[in-house]
Amino acid sequence: MRILKNKNGMAYVLTCAVTVVIMMLLAVLFQYRFLASVVRTQREEAQMKLDSVVMKSAVENYDALKQGIAYGDHIDYEKMVRDAYDALGFSDGDTERLEDRIFTLVRPQITAIQDGGFGLTASYELILPFEILGESYGEIAVPITLTSKFTEK
Repeated sequence: MRILKNKNGMAYVLTCAVTVVIMMLLAVLFQYRFLASVVRTQREEAQMKLDSVVMKSAVENYDALKQGIAYGDHIDYEKMVRDAYDALGFSDGDTERLEDRIFTLVRPQITAIQDGGFGLTASYELILPFEILGESYGEIAVPITLTSKFTEK
């Protein structure tokens, strides 16, 4: 204990310990920021893909929407759900996970919205490895729910 409280400026052990702790905290912080950025980017990309599927359906059914008639009879909700799976990269029913270089995307649960408009809701899990300095410390599963919808006025 005397080495840690040396008043001659010889507290190298305490200085080294504090430096190591600060560097470890910075490494964890930088990894957290990186993973948060990956989640945000992937969420925005998936939202854009869902929006494009719903917009494509709206363009295909433009006349029914424009005239204000029962557009629900014209929209093929099953096709819209299939198109959403295709847009997210899950074209066949066998694919349960999509492996990326950074993350793993678990097959989403996509449902059609028919109340008060039309659209899609997708819920899935994004699995990210938590690594610091090349050492893996487990995985983080982030649940994500996205909604893309046209509402009635």
